Amino acid sequence: MKYFFGLLVVLSYGSHGFSLTLDEAVQKGLATSEDLTIRKLEIDLYKENLSEIQSTLYPKISGSAQFMHYLEKPVITIPEGTLPAELPFSVPDEIPIAQDYAGEASLTVQQVIYTFGAISKGIEAARQSINLGKTVEESAQDDLREAIKNAYFDALAADRALQIARDSLKNAKESEALLSQGVRGGRSSQSDLIRIRSDIQIRRPAVTQKKLQRDLAYDYLRFLIGAKKDEPLKLSEKLQVSRKVPTSSELESKMIANQPKLKALQQKADLFRASAAATEASFNPTLAAFGNLTVNAQSEDINADNLQTVSAIGLQLNFKLYDGGTNSSQKQQQMIESKKAEQELKLSSRQLKLGLNRALASVNTLKEILAEIDQALTLADRSYKISLKRFRVGQTTPLELNDVERSLTQLKETRLDALLKLNKAYVTIEKLTGVAI
Repeated sequence: MKYFFGLLVVLSYGSHGFSLTLDEAVQKGLATSEDLTIRKLEIDLYKENLSEIQSTLYPKISGSAQFMHYLEKPVITIPEGTLPAELPFSVPDEIPIAQDYAGEASLTVQQVIYTFGAISKGIEAARQSINLGKTVEESAQDDLREAIKNAYFDALAADRALQIARDSLKNAKESEALLSQGVRGGRSSQSDLIRIRSDIQIRRPAVTQKKLQRDLAYDYLRFLIGAKKDEPLKLSEKLQVSRKVPTSSELESKMIANQPKLKALQQKADLFRASAAATEASFNPTLAAFGNLTVNAQSEDINADNLQTVSAIGLQLNFKLYDGGTNSSQKQQQMIESKKAEQELKLSSRQLKLGLNRALASVNTLKEILAEIDQALTLADRSYKISLKRFRVGQTTPLELNDVERSLTQLKETRLDALLKLNKAYVTIEKLTGVAI
């Protein structure tokens, strides 16, 4: 259903762009991702492997037919002196044992009866591969969701950073205009005007740099969601400060239950154990029934009257006596891989818990930082407005006004950086736990 919705997003996305929400960006990316298509094809391969193993349960029917014309017919050669000399008839030295023409057709049917667990264990291992493939696909979806959300937030932040840089440049230009009036009226010096114009030139590269960063952020977002390079995007959501976050214990239990990387490692261990059992069972005997029907004829004129029919049915037992230890070694390798996967599961579980705790700590700390920055911004904004009024009446210097304005701009940039980190921490928690917050 989610891929169908993603397809609707793709189809509805016009050449002029539209207001793109975060969820729409995610669905669009899921619908167009080549990586997810590759994961699905891998699952298809695992399914075909299962079908291949299951096919050994069904009868195998084969046939052959041939028609021959002997250019030199096979003969029996009678050495000289082999036969008594007093025979009442003459015997040639070479006696043909075939006619000029011969034909043969054969039909064979074989059915496996019992493999002592080889097929059933092979089927179980193949099913484990399919389950693992599906979990790996789920993990790839989570990775893509995280990348798209972070790219979306990076683009939002880049937009805001560019606006902050432009506002700062605009403030400097307004100061220049006011100072120019003061110079013409004799209230300000020419050196102050030169200084503020120099400051304007310093701020221009920052705007250019922020514009480049904004363009690169949008290009990466387009790449992730499968949009064209020149397709306009209008992001409709904003970076959020407050979200409802469940308790640490609730999130940890959800992570253990939902995290696909943990599920994949457990399935990987199960798969290697199943493969080891299948490898061991492959050394067991195989009992099969067979039937064969052969029709042949040797004659210059092959027809129904000179056909010979031979038929047979029976049981066949195939078994291995000794393979030099190959089977045992392969089994042990797979058991070692299973134990490795179990250790990786323990390690990953600890790492993910640590990552979750760090993300939760980051959320709490960043919220406190943002609250403090907001208070500082309120004061810095008031300070700038006061300094601007004083500057207009000549009670403060351009350098003092620039210092106040720069402090205000730096606070805005610091707040934006903290807000971006906070939203990315939310994304990390969502990815680790599978819980939307």
